[in-house]
Amino acid sequence: MALVRSILFVDGENLTMRYQALVASGRTPMASVKHEPDVYVWTSDLGDRSVIDTDLIRINYYTSMVGDDDAVAKVRDEVSSLRYCMHGDFYGACQLYPRVYKKPKKSTKSRLVDINITIDVMRHSYANAIDVVYLFSGDGDFVNLVEEVARSGKKVCLAAFSSGLEPRLVSAVDRFVLLDDFYFEPIQQEPAAIAVPSIIYK
Repeated sequence: MALVRSILFVDGENLTMRYQALVASGRTPMASVKHEPDVYVWTSDLGDRSVIDTDLIRINYYTSMVGDDDAVAKVRDEVSSLRYCMHGDFYGACQLYPRVYKKPKKSTKSRLVDINITIDVMRHSYANAIDVVYLFSGDGDFVNLVEEVARSGKKVCLAAFSSGLEPRLVSAVDRFVLLDDFYFEPIQQEPAAIAVPSIIYK
């Protein structure tokens, strides 16, 4: 049987923004999470085939930041030091391949991230270089891309946080995984209130 060829495309901008929104809402990150505010977030603890169920050739990590060339180079080094390793993976441990773009202000979203993810996904799909596309993003801007890649005959798998998730993405892919449980501690349930009988005075 031929080996399935898969590449993971990570929208680091979207993941970081949605991760930070969940932290702001009160969720507690797991100790394994690596996070640079407004720039990137990652965890190597993605579970045993729970999120990625094929062997990966590469992980492309796309993000943007405000800063000079030295700051950008530092972030590239940090991202490339991150790893994903699945036991028994034919290709072994994957480092994250950093695609870091400059932007003028923190409050803006760089279009370069979305554009380059789209170009790279389409290039690999139509060159028949991969069988499965993994996309980590909940951004609705990728709905058309996902639908087009699926029409080309490739399997498309999506993973994203619950915060800001575009529902149309979920229905457009072959497989969807919610990332909340891989980045955050379980939500503690409030203990049930103990019913106290009323005292009736006569």
